Amino acid sequence: QVNNLTSNSSKLLMVKRVAKDYSFTVEQAMALIANFFREKDREEAFVSLYSRIRRRKSAIPRMLLRLFEREWVPQLQARLGVMEVFDVYRPAGKYRLDLCKMGDRDVLQKVLEMVLTDTFEHRKARWWLEQGSY
Repeated sequence: QVNNLTSNSSKLLMVKRVAKDYSFTVEQAMALIANFFREKDREEAFVSLYSRIRRRKSAIPRMLLRLFEREWVPQLQARLGVMEVFDVYRPAGKYRLDLCKMGDRDVLQKVLEMVLTDTFEHRKARWWLEQGSY
């Protein structure tokens, strides 16, 4: 039914309305989000549906890989919080952490544990740490 709507704004409005009353499986949410062709529209649909997706925690990395280009992950991190989209099995990438937030501190702690043990998934790891400017 979503494809029958004429504009992306109509689709987004429908997704926001439906998200208020219903919950979704991961597969249903992915199918709905995949109907949007522009990354910005997929991002908006993802954020709108996020809290209504059942058993989402373990599926978030898969959803991000299938639905978004890697460049969009920081945008989602900013909107949902780094902890919500952090993938401990694929931690590569840049993170903007706000250490006033507990979830961001948890992500930093996990990354530092990986750095200090110098391992990642039982392999030797190479790390590059950049200091941010304030």
